[in-house]
Parts: sequence; structure tokens; C-alpha cells
Amino acid sequence: MVYYNLARTETHLQHFREATGWFEQHKQISDSLALAEADERVLDLEKKYQTSEKENELLKIRTESQTQALRLEKNRTLIVLLLATVLLLLGIGFFLLKSTQNKRMLALQKEKLLEEELKNVLNQDKLNRYNAMLEGQEIERNRVARDLHDGLGGLLAAIKLRLSALAFREKTAKSSDLTAVIQQLDHSVNELRRIARDMMPEALLSMGLEPALRDLCQTMNSETMNVSFEAINLRSSHSPSFLIGVYRIVQELLANALKHSGATQVWVQASEQEGHFYLVVEDDGKGFDPNLVKEKPGIGLSNIRNRVELLNGNLEVESQQGTSVHLDIQLHE
Repeated sequence: MVYYNLARTETHLQHFREATGWFEQHKQISDSLALAEADERVLDLEKKYQTSEKENELLKIRTESQTQALRLEKNRTLIVLLLATVLLLLGIGFFLLKSTQNKRMLALQKEKLLEEELKNVLNQDKLNRYNAMLEGQEIERNRVARDLHDGLGGLLAAIKLRLSALAFREKTAKSSDLTAVIQQLDHSVNELRRIARDMMPEALLSMGLEPALRDLCQTMNSETMNVSFEAINLRSSHSPSFLIGVYRIVQELLANALKHSGATQVWVQASEQEGHFYLVVEDDGKGFDPNLVKEKPGIGLSNIRNRVELLNGNLEVESQQGTSVHLDIQLHE
């Protein structure tokens, strides 16, 4: 009875495994007691009675024993069914819980994907606007450079020729002053051509990237800063947008080095290898703090990063002792 009451208590508490154990012990003891009692009664009756009444009583006892065994078997079946029902309910609950968790995770993933897609759309729209602005700037630069070179440059050259002819005819004391004016005018013509070349270098579209970059590095040389250029396996054929983008990036980096770094030596290396274009620009200047630039980037560095994004490239800037800029652009045939 103790085992039976413990089993019922555990069942009410929904401790089905413990309840099963107590039922098993109750069944074993009950079976043992019942069989022992039945055997003892049978032996006692056989000793006392040798008549048919004894046989009938023994049959009755055996029938009761079988009935009790059937009842125990029934109880055991009910326990098994109860355990199976509990396990089934637990399985259904676990399945519903996992299904809810999966739905929640899918919803979060969809939300993140939508956020990323929206961010990409906004970035692409920003790049498209910036690209349109750059294209407009390049068109305007080309027009102004052509007007300066062909229009104003031609007029200044004509004035120089007339002044030179006049100085040749007039062998007067004022010829030295006239010669000084001609020299200043000659310097102005050269400066005008340099400005026109910087705005739209002729060598970039006519001869390719390597001659244009080499010419750019040579023009950036000064008494205070020496610019070295090295080209490795550069192709001569690239799209105009790629040529202009890379040229402007190098032009902006050299201008920054000249204005802000205080460098005496700048190294520029451009190379192509296995479908990638690599650009390295290093100087021995004072450098800067990249974290401050990330918090408040200057216009020059922002333009460089935007141009790199338009070219689908990767840009890395290191500045400790001097500054090192690495650019990697995947080329598309």
C-alpha cells in the first residue's frame, strides 16, 4: 500500500518516471504476496481436505489468482499508455516550440535582409548621384581645359610671338624690359597649359594610364618633394571611367602629400596581376591619426573613398611613420 500510495502521489505530481518505478515495485510485491498466499492456502487445503470441496476451493483460489494477474497486467498496460501519452505530448510541445523559434529566427533574418537591402539601395543611390556629379565635373573640366588650351592659350601664344617680333625689330634700350615681359608671358602660357593638363590630361586618353601617371608624378616634383613612379605589367587599354578614376585618386593623394604631409619623398607604384589592379602610394611625411579622419574626414579623403567605391575597390590607409595607401580594384574584362 505504501508503494501504491507513493505511485499515485508521483502521478499527481506528474513525476511519471518515479510513479512507474513505484508501480513496478508495488506489482512485484503484490504478485509475490499473492502467489505466496495462494500457494500457502492451496497446501493448507490439500492437507485438511481430501474431498471435492477441497478441489473446488483450490480452483476458486487459482481463479482469483489469475483474475488478480489480469488486473495487474491491465494496470501495467494503463501505465504504459499513460507514459506514451505523456511522451507524445512532450514531443508535440517541443515541436511547437522549435517551430515558433524557427519562425522567429526567419522573421529576424528577413528583417536584417531588408535592412541590408535598403542600406545597399541607399548606398547605390548615393554612389549614382556622386558618379553623375563626377561625370558632370569631368565634362566641365574637359570643356574648360579645351577652352583654356585652344582659346586663351592660343591668344597668349600669338601675343608672345608678336612681342618677340617687335623686340627683334626694335633694338632699343627698352628691349630688355620687353624681353622680361615676354618671359613672364611665356611663363604664363606654360602655367596655363599645366592647369589645362591637370584638368584633363591628354596623355591619359590618348596614350594610356602609365604615361599619364608618369607625367603626373614628374610634374609634382619640386625642390622640397621628390615623387618616384614605378609601373608593373600595366595594360594600355582600360575604360575611360577607370582611367579617369585612378588618375584622379593618384592626383588627390599627391596633392594631399604636398599640402599636408611635409614629405620629402613619395613613392607611387601601379601594377596589374591576376585580374586585379594594385596601387600603392607611400611617403615619409609626418602622417596623421586615421581615427580622427574617420570621425571627421576631409574632402580629399572623402573624394578618394567615393571614387574607390565607384570602382568597386578596397582602400586601406596606414599612417604611423609616414603614410601608406593601398588600393585594390578587381578588373572586369
